[in-house]
Amino acid sequence: MVDHDQESVRSFKIILAGHGYTGKTSLVRQYTDGRFNETYVATLGSDFIVKRIQHAKRTVDLNLWTLSGQHCDISTVPSVNFRFADAVVIVFAINDEKSMLVLDQWRQKAEEIVSTDTIFVLVANKCDMKRMQEKNLEDMAGNFYDHYFQTSAKTGEGVGKLFETVTDMIVEKQANRTGKSTGFKIRQPSRRRKKSSPGCSC
Repeated sequence: MVDHDQESVRSFKIILAGHGYTGKTSLVRQYTDGRFNETYVATLGSDFIVKRIQHAKRTVDLNLWTLSGQHCDISTVPSVNFRFADAVVIVFAINDEKSMLVLDQWRQKAEEIVSTDTIFVLVANKCDMKRMQEKNLEDMAGNFYDHYFQTSAKTGEGVGKLFETVTDMIVEKQANRTGKSTGFKIRQPSRRRKKSSPGCSC
């Protein structure tokens, strides 16, 4: 017998990538558990957690993958991590210039593997320590990202909005494929996977 409740569950894969010590795991923990750990624990390889939510009267499982940012050579990150991703969230820390300098390398690594329909989001984390001018963040997002956010995994600022908006964007992209737009407006980057040289785009 078909389990209609299970049949109605939608499942989205969301990848969080970026340099080490930018708060990727902390963003996920803040969103899923509402907590923040002051002690830094590096992610080894990848981490995975499922958050079940209700979205537009449907049950949705958000499969949240956090990738280790400790790689000296980003090209060595296993490609399998990005396969079938509905969204890639690339995170940098506002107070860490090095994390900004490798943004393009992380984005390009993901672009080699994911579909051209995959959502790309840029996140400036640790805004509790320092804030960015909105125009500067928009310039960094440039033509490569569908959306951008400032967040604080420590205080929770912007975290819920980040994952809720990413979910909205995935649903809208899937609806567009069938000609049934939800009406959600997605920032329209002109890229569609143009390659650029490594380094910060700011």
